[in-house]
Amino acid sequence: MRVIITTWGTLGDVDPMAAIGSALQARGAEVVVYTNPHFVERVEQKGLEARGFGASWSPDVFAQGTHLSHPHLGPLRVWNELYAPRFLPLYREIEAELKRTRVDLVLNHLWCFGGHFAGQAAGVATGFVSLAPISWFSSENPGYLGPQRAPYWLRRWSLKGPMRWVGRVFFGRSLQSAFREVGLSLSRDAFFSSVASCACNVGLWSPAWRADAADDPPNAWTYGFPRGSGLLAPLGPEIESFLAQGEAPVVMGLGSALPMLAPDLYREVWQACSRLGQRAILVGGPADLVGSNERELLVVPYAPYRSLFARAKVLIHHGGINSLAESLETGLPSVIIPFANDQFDNAYRTEDLGAAVVLPRPKANAKRIHQALSRAMADRDLQAKAYALGEAIRAQPCGIERVAEAIMAKTWR
Repeated sequence: MRVIITTWGTLGDVDPMAAIGSALQARGAEVVVYTNPHFVERVEQKGLEARGFGASWSPDVFAQGTHLSHPHLGPLRVWNELYAPRFLPLYREIEAELKRTRVDLVLNHLWCFGGHFAGQAAGVATGFVSLAPISWFSSENPGYLGPQRAPYWLRRWSLKGPMRWVGRVFFGRSLQSAFREVGLSLSRDAFFSSVASCACNVGLWSPAWRADAADDPPNAWTYGFPRGSGLLAPLGPEIESFLAQGEAPVVMGLGSALPMLAPDLYREVWQACSRLGQRAILVGGPADLVGSNERELLVVPYAPYRSLFARAKVLIHHGGINSLAESLETGLPSVIIPFANDQFDNAYRTEDLGAAVVLPRPKANAKRIHQALSRAMADRDLQAKAYALGEAIRAQPCGIERVAEAIMAKTWR
């Protein structure tokens, strides 16, 4: 079996898709990954064949401001500025690849439409991988579309009406315009019909966290979060030494792209921890925070979240889907401070399950963080629900492995 994987975005987008590639390759498949040239070397280090497409893009641009992480306009800007200009370059790369070699499946990260349409034009099976459920536009299990905590009826109405209209008018017209150059005549409904026509629609999350819905896309697979193996990555002597010197700390991490945008938030978190008398490890925080508090505070540029989160008392993160998955697996309560995009939905879904406290980014000052941490450390019901959810997730096999098994078991032609 030969599989093409396409992916774009930050590490949180590229790494799960590369993990699917590695799992397929371990089962005997031939895999080639088309990705942002910025991440080609990283994918190759995982033992995969990787090829770049489009202009190279570094997630470091997030440090230049909140342009792409705007709470309301962020998704539209990400579409317009990161994905749309690369639809045709990816289409042409995959079109050429399909002419050179026999391919069984083109598996695309969400919004990598160039791979999807090239596969369809060549009569090859295609699939989409969604990392977060908000992208499935379900009105039966409606998500939160922005920072406001809208009631169920309003979210359902929005996803059945206004968001469908946006999908057809904004996204649909964008796809029509992009692919007209290669002679594709797409309908205004191309954004939704593309997903509906796929041989598989993979949702990389646990049904224990987000239940399946009747209006999920056709051929939907929700097999679980992309959990790691049973072995935890080593934390290194600096972190191990800090952990050994006292009780479990509050641990904060904001993924790969956001730390540069939020040095003030790290400072507010440390103030809250100081008032509570809690030790803290801040991953990605500004180094000048340490000062004379070396015994109570550790700031590190990077740490393997899955290993470190398991050693915490309470977790603070932004609700990015990979950070969320690794936090849920621990069974510990979280304080989630969402910034943009799917993070709002991920955060509020978790709070709805009683496993986290959500604190809107504009309100995340030391006083409110203090209150949120206090609740997370004192609320027995919150702790019990977080623990039960973690148990359910740990009992499930890794979603990556199950997706790879399903792909290898299916006849695609």
